[in-house]
Amino acid sequence: MTHAERQTLHQARVWIEDWLLGDVRTFLLGMETKRREGIQTYQGASLGAGNLSVPILLSTATELLAALYSGSTQYSSGAYNAADNVACFVKAYWPAHYHRIAHLLWDGMRNGLTHTLSAKWFRSGGGRLDVQFSVEAESVVQWRGADHVGLVLSVHELYKIVDESARAYLSDLRNDAELWTRFHRAFHEFVGYRRDVSGDKHKSEELNWLMSQCRPGKEVVLTTGAGRPLPGGLLTVTSSPVTGTTQEAPTMVVPTAVVSGGDALAVDGPSDRDAVDPARGSAS
Repeated sequence: MTHAERQTLHQARVWIEDWLLGDVRTFLLGMETKRREGIQTYQGASLGAGNLSVPILLSTATELLAALYSGSTQYSSGAYNAADNVACFVKAYWPAHYHRIAHLLWDGMRNGLTHTLSAKWFRSGGGRLDVQFSVEAESVVQWRGADHVGLVLSVHELYKIVDESARAYLSDLRNDAELWTRFHRAFHEFVGYRRDVSGDKHKSEELNWLMSQCRPGKEVVLTTGAGRPLPGGLLTVTSSPVTGTTQEAPTMVVPTAVVSGGDALAVDGPSDRDAVDPARGSAS
């Protein structure tokens, strides 16, 4: 592989294994800590089991891997079919017992959870299938009555399968020219995509407002203010220097510290910020 190809593969590996699947591992660690230490609440609110968020993240990872494997993304000029992409990837890298149910697995895992926050159930003729997710160690098929079965998928097993399939696929890219060609095309469609919202009145106005808050060498920090509630739930916009920047045009860097209510989330940074008070429309 050339140096540029190795750099691209490294970027994809970080993207998939460290960032996306790394988030899943964070969830799984929290789930294990919750179970082991008997933790029931966080900041006074109840905790979930993890069998909703983990499958959503795993379905995102699976769709990404399948798009890279097939060379077809939703940003391609041709037709994009996520279900077919996933079915091909599952048959190439998942255990054999999932090959026969790849489309049901994908539809139940991704579409149900993403759109309705619950797994789907299916009917064909006189048969019915319920799909569920559990925190148990194994995935099972259950008989639930005449012409009725349940597919109970373990989030722990699903994580292991997705993680192992990602590692195997990324390894194969080093030795398969056709696989690399499809990956390279899809990967650059992902990283090179920029959505043009010029024709969307609301998004254009919002983007222009954000740009109006920026100045050369500054960043915009969205926060709820210095530990006090804001009128109408509005966000405070503060401006602070961006160290090491040489750009002349306004640049916006949005940190992850965005809070919709409650106590302010502390953001490290320089102290000479000109805070805009939404109630006054001027620096406070």
